[in-house]
Amino acid sequence: MIRRSHPDDLPQARQLWMQAFQDSPEATDFYFAHRNRWHDMLVEMEGDQLRGMLTMLPMDLWLAGQALPARYFFAIATDRRFRGRGISTRLMACAEDLAQQEDCAAALLVPAEGPLFDFYARRGYATTFSYDTLTLTPDLLPPCPQGVRLLPCTAQHMLRLRDAAFGASCLYARWGLEALSYVEHAATVYQAPLLRFGAAGGEGYAYAEWEGETLVIKDLALRGLSVPQALAALHSQWGASRYVVRLMEGQGQAVVDALAGADGTCTHTQAKAFDFLRLCRTPYGMLKPLGPLPPAQGAAPYLSLGKD
Repeated sequence: MIRRSHPDDLPQARQLWMQAFQDSPEATDFYFAHRNRWHDMLVEMEGDQLRGMLTMLPMDLWLAGQALPARYFFAIATDRRFRGRGISTRLMACAEDLAQQEDCAAALLVPAEGPLFDFYARRGYATTFSYDTLTLTPDLLPPCPQGVRLLPCTAQHMLRLRDAAFGASCLYARWGLEALSYVEHAATVYQAPLLRFGAAGGEGYAYAEWEGETLVIKDLALRGLSVPQALAALHSQWGASRYVVRLMEGQGQAVVDALAGADGTCTHTQAKAFDFLRLCRTPYGMLKPLGPLPPAQGAAPYLSLGKD
């Protein structure tokens, strides 16, 4: 039986979460305390035993000048003892039916690992969102912009800057204030870098996570600043030995050209550092329409801050 979850499911849902996603008890408890909404989680039960779960996070799609409701399918998990019985497939079908009843335009998800792209493709999902992954050392960065201001960043700042930066995308998967408030809260608790910055003529924000001495910038929203200028401003605060930056699909090559001195201004130091500049395209999010979608026009589709 599949049903919506309720607070009595917490002990079994918590246990399955840690089994499936290898999160610590503390991280698991933080999610259930601050992000979970029982009405948005489906569970598959056999008697009193919870065998699988799926969460349907609300979000919007900005498409052709319209804001369309959508659901982001998250934390899809089956107890390892019951895998191979179609539980996840049934949970997804039920979630899609419920989303259609809510007049949602689409279901979105981010596969946790490569083979799952094929798994979800067989269930009607298409890889729609990718990002350009730029890896570089700080040697390539220009000087920090004059008068740069490094400021705290709230969920309200994130929402405003993300809408300005990505609203012109042909398909912008837009997190609302509740989701961004959770990102802000988690960044504070886990000391993940979250920063708003401004300089003459522009501003932006970045959310990042440390991986050793490398800083992975998972969301970078800019208005009136170039990516190299923004990275130089962020480096003045964070001082990482290496940066991995996720950019909207199609933006990466122009940034590489600028950093590598394609305009003829490359210094000897920068030319040597160019050996540490890498760019690749990374598939990220998948989408399944739940009804007809308007034709899409504009910059590349954009989705970030998903679970990956």
